[in-house]
Amino acid sequence: MKKQLSRTLLGFKLKMSQFGRDVRGVVAIEFGVIMPLVIILLFAILQYGMIFNTRQIMTHAARVAVRSYAIGESTADEAETMATELLNNEALSYTIDVTDDGTDATIDIVLPMSEAAIVDALGGSLMDGNIEVTIKMRMED
Repeated sequence: MKKQLSRTLLGFKLKMSQFGRDVRGVVAIEFGVIMPLVIILLFAILQYGMIFNTRQIMTHAARVAVRSYAIGESTADEAETMATELLNNEALSYTIDVTDDGTDATIDIVLPMSEAAIVDALGGSLMDGNIEVTIKMRMED
């Protein structure tokens, strides 16, 4: 009985030492662990790029519209319409406000961040807040 137990333990030790040196399947496990992280990182980069692009479009629309209003080429309503046309996306709910204090013309464009996102995966916790653009120009006399 002792001999058989000794052989069984020896066989077990041999199999365990072989198990420690066997590297088959390690690449698949590493791929399975790393790949979701890489996909999440790429998605985050794409998401940030889309939001940044939306803000750049909003800034351009605000500059063109407020300049037109400040130099007297358009009224406040026409400047707001111009900004809406330059934003060129009816699916998003932009809020546009053109104001004039007598010396400066200001345009504010606001868009909820969750609308600019590709997918609001975390249910609003990550995409809370707004994208806000404010451009101010001196009125011409």
